[in-house]
Amino acid sequence: MRQSHEWHELDEAAGERRFYRARKFGKTWEIKTTLKSEEDWHHPDPVPLPMLEALRVQLENKYSRRRVPWEHLQSVDRMVAAAGGLAKYQDNKTP
Repeated sequence: MRQSHEWHELDEAAGERRFYRARKFGKTWEIKTTLKSEEDWHHPDPVPLPMLEALRVQLENKYSRRRVPWEHLQSVDRMVAAAGGLAKYQDNKTP
C-alpha cells in the first residue's frame, strides 16, 4: 500500500515556504523536499533529524484521526531513533 504525506513550513534561511513529501512503499520511506521557487524535488541523504521529527508529528496527527496505521508511526519513530533522536514509541499502541 502506498501512502503519501505532505506538509510545508516557512524556511527562514531561504525566506520562503519549503514543501516536504514522504511516501511509504512496502518497508521503504522516500522523503523529498523543495522550495516554492524550485521546480525539482531533492532527496536528502541522510534525512536530517528535524525532517524525520516533523514527519513523525504529521503521522501522529493522522494516527489520532485513524488515517494511518500504527506501523507507519512506529517505523518513522525507529528512523528518528536511528538518526540520534529520542524514540517515543516502543512496541505499545499508546501514542
